[in-house]
Parts: sequence; C-alpha cells; structure tokens
Amino acid sequence: PDHTTLVAALKAAEYVDALTNVGPFTVFAPTDAAFSALPAGTVESLVKPENQRKLRDILEYHVLLGVYKAESFVNGQKIGTAEGGSVTLEVQSDGTVLVNGAKVIGSVQTSNGMIHVVDKVLLPE
Repeated sequence: PDHTTLVAALKAAEYVDALTNVGPFTVFAPTDAAFSALPAGTVESLVKPENQRKLRDILEYHVLLGVYKAESFVNGQKIGTAEGGSVTLEVQSDGTVLVNGAKVIGSVQTSNGMIHVVDKVLLPE
C-alpha cells in the first residue's frame, strides 16, 4: 500500500512483467511519500507516454543486477545499476544504510531477489 506510485510508474514504463519474471534483482523501492517529495508535477509528467524513456531510466537506476542484502553493504561501496550509472552506499555506525542519501527503511526477500524500501527517489546523474 505504500508503493502505489511506484507500481503506477512501473505500469507506465511497461516494466511490471520484467521485474516479476526474471532476476535476480535488487530493487530500491521508493515509498509514495518519497515520490510526493519530488517537485510538483514531476510524477505526472514522467508517466506521460512521451516521457517513457526518461521514466525507464529513472526506474532502472533503482535496480541492481544480483541480490544485495543490507547486511552485505559496505560503507563507500559503489554498485552499478541497470540504468548504467552507479549508486553509492553509506553504512552508518548504527547500521543504518543510505543509498545516494536515501535511507533504507525496510528490506524484503523475494523469489527473484531483494527489495529495499527507501525514503527518497533516486535520480540518475
């Protein structure tokens, strides 16, 4: 229920089947609140058919090829994304994990990988 915007974005990008059928993947899944924090009109613009490529790039930036559990992340580690860029991980002294400054607030093992719920939308550079 906290990921309706992400699901709508995946549908607009025609990526629902891609992420459910193959893998293994690690997905950083922004909450609805994370999408709401973007500038007004951003999500509405991205889900338009003419912006599908840009939306796909943003969604692919949230995907790592392979399974990465939170406890295996190393401070300062850079990992390549499906989009072609990379994310940087920060592991704080209390064990909190940040990915490009977005806090991992929960993790779920899935049949085809791992989902880490994050509190910000990750944007490619």
